[in-house]
Amino acid sequence: MFGGTDINSDELSQIEAALQACIGEDSMNFEFNQHLLVNEIAKPMADGRVKTLDLSWSAITDEHDVVLRLMLCVRDVTELRALAAEAGEQKRRLEMIGEILAVSQEKFHHFVESATGFISENERIIRQHHEPSHEAVAELFRNMHTVKGNARTYSLQHLTGIVHETEQRYDALRRADNSETWDQQLLIEDLQRVKAALETYATINEVSLGRKGPGQSGAVDRYLMVDRELIQKQLDLLESADPADRDALVSMRESLQRELRLLGTESIYEALAGVFESLPSLAAELGKAAPVVSIDNNGYRVRSEVSHTLRNVFTHLLRNSVDHGIEPAAERVANGKDAAGVIELEVGVDHHALQITISDDGRGLALAKIRAAAIERGWIDADAAHSDEAIAELIFRSGFSTAQSVSEISGRGVGMDAVRDFVRREHGRIELRFTDDRRGAEYRRFQTVVSFPEDWAVDSLDASAEAARERDADAVAG
Repeated sequence: MFGGTDINSDELSQIEAALQACIGEDSMNFEFNQHLLVNEIAKPMADGRVKTLDLSWSAITDEHDVVLRLMLCVRDVTELRALAAEAGEQKRRLEMIGEILAVSQEKFHHFVESATGFISENERIIRQHHEPSHEAVAELFRNMHTVKGNARTYSLQHLTGIVHETEQRYDALRRADNSETWDQQLLIEDLQRVKAALETYATINEVSLGRKGPGQSGAVDRYLMVDRELIQKQLDLLESADPADRDALVSMRESLQRELRLLGTESIYEALAGVFESLPSLAAELGKAAPVVSIDNNGYRVRSEVSHTLRNVFTHLLRNSVDHGIEPAAERVANGKDAAGVIELEVGVDHHALQITISDDGRGLALAKIRAAAIERGWIDADAAHSDEAIAELIFRSGFSTAQSVSEISGRGVGMDAVRDFVRREHGRIELRFTDDRRGAEYRRFQTVVSFPEDWAVDSLDASAEAARERDADAVAG
């Protein structure tokens, strides 16, 4: 029966042992050993085809319930398995189409471009290193972690799972006590699986759905998507203006200047909408209430071309707030807080830089845990005195984590080092600021302040101010 099949010698010995344990014994022995009997095999045929055979085992007993013999029913399920596989593939494809359609064409295009760049960078790193280095492995991990974070943001489940598997291999390489070795070919093969999954999504998007490129809204250098209502508002203003009314003409000019200045910009909410939308599902995975996000933009918007970088950075920061900052609902309620946590973002320009500040109403930064983790890793001396600021700075160190469990969400020693890396690439900086005076406490409230070049920001009120200055200058000249 099993000759020439895919059953190996160990499995065959297991079957023989199970049969011997059943024949001539009480039928209960069959119940105990039935799981050791193979239920499906692949059998090559003379014409080269390979059949999939389903095996069903039954015990034939006497009047004393002793097993006399076993009956084996064999069923050819080759076509059935092929149809099931095809149906499964079609189901997966439909699920992927649904995931893609839930993301705007522009955002999906930017995601694919970003992920492709990170994958290409990882391939370059792997091919350049025949032996591992700490820096190379850290970079591989950060890049793949970012791809996974962005894929999760847009709920691309199939891709997220494959990326997570590759990330796990990088994580094993980072662990000094792990036996995982640097296998260049294996690492390339992992990367090829990620690339293939991404290309499947991209092909469905372009070929099946006909969504090629970012669409006109993405081509900010040549095209701009303008709200029809905004155009009509400006036309109404032009038509109603009295050519003899100088104040009306000046007001019209100010309005036009303001609106034109804001073309090609986005609010912080628009730039990070995909990340915000992913937070409720993340909170549910963690057993927490969906957070309330509050944004104070102080009249500032950001240029559309930088929103991709902002998403890379704030995907980490917002998810960290939900994962590490905000407590479970029961704990919050017990401490007199609302069940749902609050995350606050404030946008402004200070010291010639765009500053985006993020904070939450959780317990605060776990300074005691950070210090303990650093001592355990040998980064600091247990007897040495360190300021709260110095302890807080340790979270930016590569490989740092205080998570007690490993999951797809956290516990892999990555986060703030990746964020700082992204920010520095864009000539920015990131720092933590304590917002309480509880120096030396186990937990302290804090803000994370991220700074970028000033020209990333556009003040929606500046156009009016500039027009007013021009009007005053005209009056003086007159």
